[in-house]
Amino acid sequence: LIAAQNTLSADERIAQVLSLTVYVNATPDYTTHAKIGDVVSEYLYEQLGDAGIGARAAIGLATLPGNAPVEVQLVAAIE
Repeated sequence: LIAAQNTLSADERIAQVLSLTVYVNATPDYTTHAKIGDVVSEYLYEQLGDAGIGARAAIGLATLPGNAPVEVQLVAAIE
């Protein structure tokens, strides 16, 4: 969220989260990707209220760049 907010001009704000994709670096037997997505969604709701609720997907992958545990893609409307 902070990375997204840092791209905004001083007079802009996030008006609505449109889509959120949570990529999880996971082993083949890991099945609770959605729980990690829940943490991200809850944080966005705490910070943005109803504007933090949007479409969401949680996807498990064998690797992520830099061996990161989680990567988040956020698409938002600004005003």
